[in-house]
Amino acid sequence: MNPMVKEVQSKFKLATEDANYSIFDIECLLKQLAAEGVIWMIKPMKNLTEAETILVDYYLNEKREIQIYDFVQSTANSQNSSQSNPNNRNPFLY
Repeated sequence: MNPMVKEVQSKFKLATEDANYSIFDIECLLKQLAAEGVIWMIKPMKNLTEAETILVDYYLNEKREIQIYDFVQSTANSQNSSQSNPNNRNPFLY
């Protein structure tokens, strides 16, 4: 897993625990992550509640145009450059 994605997911998990899983606090956090362009990193988490999943989908749709994917791809490409991949590309990022 990309280190940046792992960091955002860890911070989200800690923040939800600190908020005692209050959906109102979690909504504020998700809104902030969407504004920062990294809410898409939360979507693949397996331990999201149904309410969190609905909010992630909503804010991902609302703020889709400001999501930042480039730095994650460039980080992943630099990590994969030493692996034996014919095109030196991560097939999951293209």
